Amino acid sequence: MFNRQYEIITRDRGNIETFVVGTLLSDLSLYMDYKLKESDFIINKCRFYFSLGKLMSKYYSELDELSVNAIINKDNELKIKYKEYGGWKSITKCLEFGNPTNMDGYV
Repeated sequence: MFNRQYEIITRDRGNIETFVVGTLLSDLSLYMDYKLKESDFIINKCRFYFSLGKLMSKYYSELDELSVNAIINKDNELKIKYKEYGGWKSITKCLEFGNPTNMDGYV
């Protein structure tokens, strides 16, 4: 029974997390407005990009490939994960799903 309930709850979780992360990445100031934590994400790729965006929001107001590279090039482990999860291509794909107007509905 627990497995069935877990399956129902998590069925669309990847989509939801992608929308949330895409929205946060599209407007880094939203990290201040929504007190989400890394542990709120169960999809590893979404958790990684959430954390990267949160780190970016401390230094930048907007996300672009140059600023992302400036951050990831400071930490080899971060750079390896970034490449593993698709790098800038994954971010641009994720940004397509972001919509700040709907953020309250996503979270």
